[in-house]
Amino acid sequence: MYGFLFVYFPLDPVDNTGHLQENLVIPDCPDPCTIDKFIARSNDFKPIPSGAELCNTLPPTIPAKPPLTTTTNYKVFAQRLSDQPIVSSKMGSFWKYNYNAALFQKDGKIGLVVRVQNLKNDSIPFEVGPSHLAVSTITYTNGTISATQTTNQTFTLMEPTEACGTEDPRITYKNGIYYLFYTAYDCNAALLSSAITANPFDSNSWTRFSSIDLPLRSWSKSGAALFASDDNGLTQDYLFWGDSSFPVGGIGIALGQRGKWSWGDTGDYLIKIRNDSFDSNLVESGATPLKLNTGDYLFIYNSARSGNSTVKPGWNLQYNIGYAILAGSDPTQVLQRSDQPIMTPTLDWETGNTTDYLTPNVVFLEGLIPDPNGCKYANLSQLGNDYMNNAECFLGVYGGADSHLGAVQIIVSSNASIPHSSTPSPGTSPMTTTSSGNMQVLSLFTLLITAFFNL
Repeated sequence: MYGFLFVYFPLDPVDNTGHLQENLVIPDCPDPCTIDKFIARSNDFKPIPSGAELCNTLPPTIPAKPPLTTTTNYKVFAQRLSDQPIVSSKMGSFWKYNYNAALFQKDGKIGLVVRVQNLKNDSIPFEVGPSHLAVSTITYTNGTISATQTTNQTFTLMEPTEACGTEDPRITYKNGIYYLFYTAYDCNAALLSSAITANPFDSNSWTRFSSIDLPLRSWSKSGAALFASDDNGLTQDYLFWGDSSFPVGGIGIALGQRGKWSWGDTGDYLIKIRNDSFDSNLVESGATPLKLNTGDYLFIYNSARSGNSTVKPGWNLQYNIGYAILAGSDPTQVLQRSDQPIMTPTLDWETGNTTDYLTPNVVFLEGLIPDPNGCKYANLSQLGNDYMNNAECFLGVYGGADSHLGAVQIIVSSNASIPHSSTPSPGTSPMTTTSSGNMQVLSLFTLLITAFFNL
């Protein structure tokens, strides 16, 4: 009779050899654990689809095609909305460090999901405890911006992969659902993770997705999603992910089927680091790509270069913000990329080269929405006459020195021939979230059905 027997050979530290220890009990398979018994107790753990199907499934690929070219030229630049932070421990936040926030709109209100963190010991700089995600609400009127300060109410750490925290949120909105992509940290490795909700202002409303459906590596993070819709005419979903650790040296591309929650890594890159530029050490996704009035997409990315001495042991990087214009017909193709950063740390709380700050020389943006005020309060003088009429403005939040949150306006224009009417152009009108009353009473079942099947 054949069966299964588990034994354990722990390593003896004295003679450095293994010594047989007593047999281990196999759960739900009493001795003798025959093959039939083992198969019966293991059926609940079989992968779906089956192992055979998984082994015969090839990853999605992007067909080889000539690079797209365009005669359209873009101008992109950033204007800080204030020289002072909008969320900070100095302004009353419960958390010492408030940074790397996602930005969203719901029911006419603008909200933030903020990465927050405290020191383990107030007398020891740079040694921090787990990161959490907290909520803030923005007030933005007449070009002036402020925010509520984060409290000790945060997202609950639920998964083993979140044992040492949740980090770096990015939010994408579709059909009444807010999709959160964040980094789970288990104290050893980062893992790109995701969750959904109908109300991101409620920190307890998020439903986690299985991380198995996201591109997995020994280290993975930073997902910015672009979903296919009737409005944008795309036929599949895109996830731009990674921080140059995995995939090595760039931002990767994963593809998903419209209306389904499953992502396959293509092994291709959206952009890579450039050895002779401001993004020579790292490139990492910013917010979800936003559609422009030309039909192309604005994609903000974060970057790093070395060569800056700081008070933080072992840290010599400077983080800057760059941009890429992605083709509207094929967002995997980059039409234009910044030669210089559109934003670099210059203010005291962005350079942060003292022990009062967590990470010196950092500006980092992963929250961006169309500016609800359009370009009404923007200074467009940098555009010039040929670009003035096509200007679009976007509201962003960014982290400074991994310690405080600031606000910025990203201004984009092109020399394209675009017909203009009296109605606001796409990208300058505020995103609206409809049926808010109905969404507030959605059951978890309906929420999941909506997310998976876009009913």
